[in-house]
Amino acid sequence: MRICIDPGHTFGSNPSPADPTYSEGTRMFALARFLRRALERYGAEVVCTRGRVTDDPSDYERGRMGRGCALLLSLHSNAVASGRNDNVDYVSVLYPVNHRGEQLAQALSEVVADVMGTRQLPQFLVRRNAARDAELDPVMRFAAQMGTLALRVEHSFHTQPRIAAWLRSDENLRRLAEAEAALIAEYFGLEAPEERYELLKDVRCPAYRATLEKLARRGLLDGWCGEGESLRLDLGEDSLRLLTLLDRAGVFDLAR
Repeated sequence: MRICIDPGHTFGSNPSPADPTYSEGTRMFALARFLRRALERYGAEVVCTRGRVTDDPSDYERGRMGRGCALLLSLHSNAVASGRNDNVDYVSVLYPVNHRGEQLAQALSEVVADVMGTRQLPQFLVRRNAARDAELDPVMRFAAQMGTLALRVEHSFHTQPRIAAWLRSDENLRRLAEAEAALIAEYFGLEAPEERYELLKDVRCPAYRATLEKLARRGLLDGWCGEGESLRLDLGEDSLRLLTLLDRAGVFDLAR
């Protein structure tokens, strides 16, 4: 299955009045990279409307890139017109005027709100153009002309200081991408990926931990950067299970 990710705007665009180190165009590009990797682990073919952070295709080009895709997901963070606002933080997801994908839009709004910990209830809604016959959002409108379902996800409001700070964290964006990918995969019936462990701190199983810590102490697990809890693994469940079985069989006791 093919999915198109559209990180809104471009590098440095729409800086936050609450936090000048935040830019919507830059951070949504970062989120798109995490989301692409997460979706690819489910077996999806993923295209992105911005190959580089400085790319800024037109709305028409963005919508056209969704041709042949089951979904175009446009990534944004919202803003209030008056500038900094400490109160407004709801998540919203826009879906097409024909109500296609409405259930997915609702579920996405709830998942994103849950991960981000927003206080206000999430929204899923249609926004129509002046003629009331098409989507207000031009990327969604052009994608619809290509026959592609398009949703626009507003990841809360970057005019809210806490949200701007939250979206500046790569770890937060990674968690957000994993949650969005899991929901999209479930909606389209994609198979769940093998559990992977990026860092030693991600491994909670005591048996796995004991084996990995033994290998690290003996210098047999030092091919990746980091030390201690930050030791980089990038191993799957099957690999950890095999290492543990080999350890129980005494294989690693021979390597001294």
